[in-house]
Amino acid sequence: MATSKRCQRALEQPPPCGDFREVRRWVLCDAWRRVAEEQIPFREAIRRSWDQALDQCRGGGEEEG
Repeated sequence: MATSKRCQRALEQPPPCGDFREVRRWVLCDAWRRVAEEQIPFREAIRRSWDQALDQCRGGGEEEG
Protein backbone atom coordinates (compact mmCIF):
# COMPACT_ATOMS: atom_id res chain seq x y z
CA MET A 1 0.00 0.00 0.00
CA ALA A 2 1.45 3.35 -1.02
CA THR A 3 1.54 6.14 1.54
CA SER A 4 -0.63 9.13 0.68
CA LYS A 5 0.96 12.54 0.22
CA ARG A 6 -0.90 13.75 3.30
CA CYS A 7 0.63 10.94 5.37
CA GLN A 8 4.06 11.54 3.90
CA ARG A 9 3.86 15.18 5.02
CA ALA A 10 2.58 14.20 8.48
CA LEU A 11 5.41 11.71 9.01
CA GLU A 12 8.14 14.20 8.05
CA GLN A 13 7.72 15.75 11.50
CA PRO A 14 7.44 14.29 15.00
CA PRO A 15 3.89 13.90 16.33
CA PRO A 16 2.17 17.30 16.82
CA CYS A 17 1.57 16.85 20.55
CA GLY A 18 -0.65 19.88 21.09
CA ASP A 19 -3.52 18.71 18.86
CA PHE A 20 -5.16 15.33 19.48
CA ARG A 21 -6.61 15.10 15.96
CA GLU A 22 -3.21 15.70 14.42
CA VAL A 23 -1.53 13.20 16.76
CA ARG A 24 -4.18 10.64 15.82
CA ARG A 25 -3.56 11.35 12.11
CA TRP A 26 0.19 10.91 12.67
CA VAL A 27 -0.37 7.63 14.55
CA LEU A 28 -2.62 6.20 11.84
CA CYS A 29 -0.22 7.21 9.08
CA ASP A 30 2.72 5.75 10.99
CA ALA A 31 0.79 2.54 11.69
CA TRP A 32 -0.02 2.00 8.01
CA ARG A 33 3.64 2.68 7.18
CA ARG A 34 4.65 0.01 9.69
CA VAL A 35 2.17 -2.48 8.25
CA ALA A 36 3.66 -1.96 4.79
CA GLU A 37 7.33 -1.87 5.78
CA GLU A 38 7.49 -4.24 8.75
CA GLN A 39 4.79 -6.66 7.61
CA ILE A 40 3.14 -6.68 11.05
CA PRO A 41 -0.57 -6.83 11.89
CA PHE A 42 -2.39 -3.48 12.01
CA ARG A 43 -3.23 -3.96 15.70
CA GLU A 44 0.46 -4.27 16.58
CA ALA A 45 1.37 -1.35 14.31
CA ILE A 46 -1.19 0.90 16.04
CA ARG A 47 0.15 -0.08 19.47
CA ARG A 48 3.73 0.67 18.47
CA SER A 49 2.80 3.97 16.82
CA TRP A 50 0.82 5.16 19.86
CA ASP A 51 3.67 4.10 22.15
CA GLN A 52 6.12 6.10 20.06
CA ALA A 53 3.88 9.17 19.87
CA LEU A 54 3.15 9.13 23.60
CA ASP A 55 6.82 8.68 24.43
CA GLN A 56 7.80 11.63 22.25
CA CYS A 57 4.97 13.82 23.54
CA ARG A 58 5.87 13.06 27.14
CA GLY A 59 9.46 14.10 26.52
CA GLY A 60 11.11 10.73 25.88
CA GLY A 61 11.91 11.76 22.34
CA GLU A 62 13.67 8.53 21.45
CA GLU A 63 13.04 7.15 17.99
CA GLU A 64 11.90 3.53 18.01
CA GLY A 65 14.16 1.29 15.98
